Amino acid sequence: MKNLKHIKNFLLVFLIVLLSSGIFSCQKSKIFVDSVENLNKNTLENTTTVLSENIEEKKIFEESKIVERSYLRYYNHEADFYLEYPADTVVFTTNPYEKIPADKLLLYVKTEKIDDADSKKTLGYDSETAIKDEKELAEGDFGEEIDMPFEPSKKVIKIGNIFAKEFIVFSRFDVCDVVFERILIFYNKGYRITIGVCAEKDGIIKQNPTFFTYDTENCSENLLVWKRNSKESYGQNMFYENLLSKSLKNDASMWYGAFDEIKERIILQPTLDINAIEGLSFRSVYQNEKDKLKNILRISSYPEFFNFIEPGPLKSLNKFIAEKAENNFHEFEDVVKSAGTTLADSFSGNIYISDFCVSKVNENIASIYLTTYCFSGGVYGNTSISTINYDLKNNKEIKTADLFKPEFDYTDFLSKYCLDNLKLQINNNQEEIDEELLAEGAGSAEENFNKFIISDKCLIIKFSEYQIGPYSAGMHDVYIPFEIIEKNINKDILKIID
Repeated sequence: MKNLKHIKNFLLVFLIVLLSSGIFSCQKSKIFVDSVENLNKNTLENTTTVLSENIEEKKIFEESKIVERSYLRYYNHEADFYLEYPADTVVFTTNPYEKIPADKLLLYVKTEKIDDADSKKTLGYDSETAIKDEKELAEGDFGEEIDMPFEPSKKVIKIGNIFAKEFIVFSRFDVCDVVFERILIFYNKGYRITIGVCAEKDGIIKQNPTFFTYDTENCSENLLVWKRNSKESYGQNMFYENLLSKSLKNDASMWYGAFDEIKERIILQPTLDINAIEGLSFRSVYQNEKDKLKNILRISSYPEFFNFIEPGPLKSLNKFIAEKAENNFHEFEDVVKSAGTTLADSFSGNIYISDFCVSKVNENIASIYLTTYCFSGGVYGNTSISTINYDLKNNKEIKTADLFKPEFDYTDFLSKYCLDNLKLQINNNQEEIDEELLAEGAGSAEENFNKFIISDKCLIIKFSEYQIGPYSAGMHDVYIPFEIIEKNINKDILKIID
């Protein structure tokens, strides 16, 4: 009987070990929505209780939903590195000044040759500061003061075999400003690489109101800003402490954690053959050139996608993107030629700067846009947007009309929805509504809605400068949840969006 009892105890312990090994085995790129507690195996007296508890946990584990993270890889040939980012929660751009999406985080990657960095840039992003900073950082020091870092967040870390520095920006320039931006800076192959992850502030403020207040003396009456006293912004200090202790809610913790996740997926000097990569990746096609004959400085980039397994559709997409980028530049050349301006004639010369933003890309669809800043004299330049939505299954561009069923009056719907939303945005910003421009720029004419982006859950209509208001009104985005228009979406489009 004793031997039989020992055998039973041995079998129970063996079964516990077997269950625990099954519970904790998981693939690297998967998230388990339901967590499982460690097994308590301290004493044999608790064996029966532990076994029953973990059988229940095993049941919960088997019923839990496993969510596959969708990663995109960005490869930078000039600075010789790549990184991966979670495309389900992050939008990628090469423009640090890009508008932060309402539904995702913004990841920007700015790569600048140190010798060519703009000497007139502010906040320490000039070429002289870059040269000093590279030398100091190479010694393991934090280096030069760049941007407006929150002091306690400054640190030096290692990426591969080189030093990098990271910090948080909570505010710039004045007491009314609230920013959520984590920044990483390092140097490689003669380039300064600046990587930032930004979060839209309204959601974080709403979810964590303890750290914010109204300052009607210095700011707009409906604007929440960091709590502060005469010496410091103690709201920022408290917020940072809670970030580190992981006690903040939702958007704040997602923003903070996304930066760490991306940082850990940066690889320097990769032995990488882009023609043999499995999975979807992209790189920047970068151009920095001064055309003295045409008197134009061009600094531009656009994405080129590649996938070794199924390269065909991506070749068509890349050709389409390259043609769009070149057409945009040729239009600027025509403007300069017709105006007759030269580098000597204008204050800063004729300048063409173009960046790109990747909203959604998978095996079915690509939705990206190019942001272009042009200056050819005058008080200020113009910023414009070109959107690209491409059906990779059928190798063709998706236009606004293609999104909807033929019988649906989509222009009338979009006009009414956008007008209501834009008026709300303008009122919330305490700006004046130009009724005439708004009615014209968001009226039911088809061309008013030809710039759009497809996100995971929304159709985003983009309105350019001057389209619905004066220059000071800037650009506006209107987010239309798919659940509102799902029944009117073309079924073929619905398949590739999903």
